[in-house]
Amino acid sequence: MGAVSRIGLLASVLLAGIPAWCSADDQYPVVSKEELASRYAGLTVDAIHESPIAGLYELDFGNNIRYVSTDGRFMIRGDIVELTNHTNVTEARRAKNRADLFASIDPANEIVFSPKDGNVKYRVIVFTYVDCGYCRQFHRGIAEVNALGIEVRYVSYPRTGPNSESWTKAERVWCAADRRTGLSRALSAGRQSDVARGDLPRARRLDHRRASR
Repeated sequence: MGAVSRIGLLASVLLAGIPAWCSADDQYPVVSKEELASRYAGLTVDAIHESPIAGLYELDFGNNIRYVSTDGRFMIRGDIVELTNHTNVTEARRAKNRADLFASIDPANEIVFSPKDGNVKYRVIVFTYVDCGYCRQFHRGIAEVNALGIEVRYVSYPRTGPNSESWTKAERVWCAADRRTGLSRALSAGRQSDVARGDLPRARRLDHRRASR
């Protein structure tokens, strides 16, 4: 068989396959965002976006981003990088999610240590619990940190959960009349505020679960 004949045969095979490729959409139609959301617990329609790659949905599970083919058959776990500018578009989505989470924190649930001169150059959010050794070490230098123009915002995160000693300590600190002093005492020496849980007005109890999400 000559070269021309072989090329002609190859072209015929490729052309014959095109109808099968085109019919794939009929065999596996595009799944709507509503249908896709119903397949995954906790996923809402608003958390499904068009991805940078045609034929893929971007599923936003918070810090976990997944990509699913628009026919719902395949899932890709991994990051997408735009090679023209070397931008990690998946990480950009995660960064936005983190920024939205921080913005949703109620300032009333924060204990804030700001620079004395009021010149705030940076803000840091620290999710803490009073038994955290690293947090205690960090807080010992809070004055030096503030002097650099860094504002520190502490958010309660008693990782052992409700009905635990750590939770009780956090509740007493966050519900104290002077929360800054209460937190400093708790982190410096592990001492709790003298405020007792039973004496706290109901309206001043904090929703620690919501603040720590």
